This record gives sequence, C-alpha cells and structure tokens, in this order.
Amino acid sequence: MHILKLCPKLLKDFIYKFIYFIFKLLRPKHFFFNGKKIQYENSFYNTSFFNERTVEIPMVKEIISSYKRNNFLEIGNVLQHYNYPESRVIVDKYEVSQNVINEDIETYSTQTKFNLIVSISTLEHVGLDEGEMVTDKDKLQRCILNISNNLLAKEGVLIVTLPVNYNENVDKFIRENTIFQEKFFMKKDSLLLNTWKKVSFDDLTVKNRSKPILIEEVFFGIYRKN
Repeated sequence: MHILKLCPKLLKDFIYKFIYFIFKLLRPKHFFFNGKKIQYENSFYNTSFFNERTVEIPMVKEIISSYKRNNFLEIGNVLQHYNYPESRVIVDKYEVSQNVINEDIETYSTQTKFNLIVSISTLEHVGLDEGEMVTDKDKLQRCILNISNNLLAKEGVLIVTLPVNYNENVDKFIRENTIFQEKFFMKKDSLLLNTWKKVSFDDLTVKNRSKPILIEEVFFGIYRKN
C-alpha cells in the first residue's frame, strides 16, 4: 500500500528529472543581454530551469554585482534558494525561515536605510494572493512608496522584477508608473527549451488575465533615488 501511494510522487519526480536532463542537454547554456553573455539558472529547485527564474536569477545577480551591498534588503526570500552568499536583511510576509523577517512590506519600518533593495517576482502577489476576500488594487503602489520613501537610502538603488500578465494591477503599474528610470523586458523565446530574449514594451502580449500557468514575459525595473 505504501508503495502504491509513493508511485504518483515517484513518477512525478522521474518526469521532472527527465525533463531536467533534456533541458541541460539541448538548451543553450547562455542567453544574451545588451551584448553580454549570461548563463541560464538551471536549478532544480521549484523547477527554476523550466520557468522565469532561469533568467531572473542570473540577471538580478549580474545587475546587483555593480552596486554597493553593505546595506542590502531583499523583499521576498528568493536568493537564499540559489546559493547567494551576500549578507542582507530579508523581509517575507509568509515564508518562515531562518533570518527571515515575517512582516508586510507595506508597513515594514526600520531605522536602517538600505543602499540596495531587491525584489524578485514577489510584489505581484501583494493585494492579490494574501488570503483576503477583496483584491486591494492600490496596495502595490503603497508598497513601492514605503520602499522608496522610507527604506531606500539617498542614492540607493531599487531593483524589481515582475511577471507580466499575472496580475492586471501590476500590468497597469508597469504601463503607467514612471518611478523606474530604467525598464526592460525579457520574453520567452521557446516554450520547449525555455529560452528567453530581451524585447521592447511593444513586443509584449497583454492578455488581460491573471495567474497564467506559465509566465512568458518579465519586467525589470531599476530606480535610483536622488
């Protein structure tokens, strides 16, 4: 009986590992961004090799490598799962883990001002996936204001990634918000091999729906506080 119960899990693990093997064998190891060759993230964790994390993680690591990280805040406990060694404060409302502060970023406050704040595909959940019955359409904007006004140091840098077509309010924010001095987009180029390429805003496919099965487009925003 125990073996029968284990079969679905064993089959699922086998399928994932088989797909993982095929990906590593057939998919190009690198993608190009602004003429620079960057290696895809091939982690098996959370099937990252098969979703948007495959470009988000290496691109964010590449971007933040050029900034001061002595006071570093991460919103959403993401980099910890990808062997990122830099010391930082981590705020995640829900994930219980060592050295993670379980607070809402909308109201989180501290005496520390951070030189670098990073959020990797986390803020699209605020006001949407928080268990409340009513969607809070304005919460993302309030979170960004708290981050930029109260948490980010003068001359500090905020780096945010957000999936497109996951949350209609986020899509509107991406279209209309002008806080980010730099914006760029990555789009899935091949569904089969999960390859990605840089595209312009006009190349995005706005589907006016929430929570798709697969994320096919990702927004990257960089804000430098004067």
